[in-house]
Amino acid sequence: MRRSKQSRRKLTGEAQRQRAIIVNLATQTNPSQMTRTAIAQKIAQENGTIWKNIYSGIFRDLDEILIPMGIAIEAGRLPLKRGPKALQEKGIPYYQAYSKRPSGVTCA
Repeated sequence: MRRSKQSRRKLTGEAQRQRAIIVNLATQTNPSQMTRTAIAQKIAQENGTIWKNIYSGIFRDLDEILIPMGIAIEAGRLPLKRGPKALQEKGIPYYQAYSKRPSGVTCA
């Protein structure tokens, strides 16, 4: 079966999620809104779904795709007042869109 040209132009759910992550990181200025949980909550709210269902995808997209490609970077860590001691000591990572385009990446 052959796909039409229009169906090839549609973005996959993964691509849409990655674009939403990039847009969120590029537009937010408050570090507490740039954590994985905050990103998941914002994207879920926009799509009318539960944030816990998309959190693992956002975690994977950041750690395995966007950070290694240089599209996003870990900008720092927010201190945690409650919760597990390990997280209190390390803090929660927050991210930002990396402004310099890495080599080999072209814009259409």
